[in-house]
Amino acid sequence: WWRRANRYGAWASFIAAAAAWMAGLHVFGWKGDSGLPYLITFYLAAGIGAGVAVSLLTRPEPSERLDRFFLTVNTPIGQEEKLASFESRLEAAS
Repeated sequence: WWRRANRYGAWASFIAAAAAWMAGLHVFGWKGDSGLPYLITFYLAAGIGAGVAVSLLTRPEPSERLDRFFLTVNTPIGQEEKLASFESRLEAAS
């Protein structure tokens, strides 16, 4: 969704969300039905915030790698020839 996101931001997002979830349960005591909305909001905000911050502070992924990733994700089943033509263009360029 956001081409600036990178692997470091993804790891930071996961770690921050997990830490926020644990803190919400054990430090703030957000358990049961009454605490669940606070817990969800807290760990989602921590994860998204860490992911965005770390992605902006670290080097972006190479554009070739992003192009290959998004092409793979957006290629429908049965249209794999798009992937093959992309691979052949990469080989010709190098």
